[in-house]
Amino acid sequence: MKHFILTAAAAAALIALGSCSKIETVGVSDANYIGFDNAYIGNPTKAVTEIKKDNIQKFYVFGGTQAESGLFENVEVTKVANGWDYLNHKEWEPSTEYRFAAYYNDASLTNPGNVRFDYNTGALTFTDFESSPSHQVDLLYDELRYTSKGEGVANDKMQFNFRHLLSIVKFTFKSGFGDGVTVTVSDMDFYGMNAKGTVTPTDADVAWNSTTQINEGSGFKLFGEANETNNSAVAAKTAYDNCIVIPQTFDDNQTMIAKFTVNLTGDGLDDVTTTKEITAYLPAGTWKPGFRYNYVATISGQTMNYIEFDAPLVSDWDDEDDINMVTGGNDGEIVVQQ
Repeated sequence: MKHFILTAAAAAALIALGSCSKIETVGVSDANYIGFDNAYIGNPTKAVTEIKKDNIQKFYVFGGTQAESGLFENVEVTKVANGWDYLNHKEWEPSTEYRFAAYYNDASLTNPGNVRFDYNTGALTFTDFESSPSHQVDLLYDELRYTSKGEGVANDKMQFNFRHLLSIVKFTFKSGFGDGVTVTVSDMDFYGMNAKGTVTPTDADVAWNSTTQINEGSGFKLFGEANETNNSAVAAKTAYDNCIVIPQTFDDNQTMIAKFTVNLTGDGLDDVTTTKEITAYLPAGTWKPGFRYNYVATISGQTMNYIEFDAPLVSDWDDEDDINMVTGGNDGEIVVQQ
């Protein structure tokens, strides 16, 4: 199972605007209207489909001035052949402070209760944003302030440097057996996390207020395809899968749970359990926006019965530091290493 941070539509070719959807300029010359430049991402991803500035085909803008704070209200800015454009161009007021906030999602958050702009802070508030098994799309965000130039002086195009507001959780499995044994991980149900959250992502605070817990049976369905790992001298393989989640803090009260099946095939397995259903409890931790958390386990004859998570290591999405799991604990249960 491969999860995409951006939908296929968002990664499609450049949108060609036909005559029926022509951009309209309302009594404003091209030199005087508020324009937008290339949007880009501060931290590209590696474990999932990589996000680069060329992947983004559209984003949504709020903003305005003290006198007209609602000048832009969830306006869609679209990539076109010669840059970026939007319907009903807005004209600059000379020597005036503007505040803008923009976001990327797979579609506009059209419900006014789900996204709201506050001109005083210059920030958006996202309410009850969902990141669940049925909605696996990143939420990107940036805001900026700009004072327009004097009468007759050309203004800059507005360029957003988007950052990730969500987290990625990745599971990696390696084989602890010799060449000739194949380890297959399948049917993971990863649950216990919150599926919705509210956030006002100011520079000082990107904390989410999370709600709506995902229960057993309704979790992220990972390792749904053939996910084999082995130690072949020719081409060693690891098995991994990942999902994108609401940033949150969780305790060690066995609330973040992954249930999955491990199957062994090959030679020399007479004394080893070859099929095992495993329940894994993640240790207490915090998932922060823009970071990927990689939980790593090596499956051997012993860990078919016992797996243990170490305390998590945190990496941003540019790196791939690991969280090792070691043997120990009770049968079928994962505990934190002391």
